[in-house]
Amino acid sequence: MRKAQLLDDEVVKKCYFTKSISQSISFKGRHTKYQWKVFKKDLNRVSKRFVSKLEYQRKTHNRVSSCSSVNVTFKPEIRRSTTITNHGNILRRRLPTFKEVTSFVLRYMKRHKLQPKEIDRITLTASRFKEVQ
Repeated sequence: MRKAQLLDDEVVKKCYFTKSISQSISFKGRHTKYQWKVFKKDLNRVSKRFVSKLEYQRKTHNRVSSCSSVNVTFKPEIRRSTTITNHGNILRRRLPTFKEVTSFVLRYMKRHKLQPKEIDRITLTASRFKEVQ
């Protein structure tokens, strides 16, 4: 929309993401029969790193992220669709624990009926909204 089309009292607001934090785990080159037990252990490790990055951001910059997403990339030989992105709010105006992040990813996988052997990469991302006029 052009500014010439706006009325005098209307204001253009643009929203964009700033200061994104992400943590990912890759399953390339791993055994195809990846077990849930080992998968949960690796996912806990990634979740702990992700939460520690969020805590560092809060302590040093006094910022709390407002939006988060889970991006799952599949192995090309198993599924046709390559990525599924889920934008959900796991932060809830406070920092999550690593168990909450892990359970969020596991619920996401169960909802989409994903198996550990199908996954190539999982990326957790938290971003902060900034509104500019």
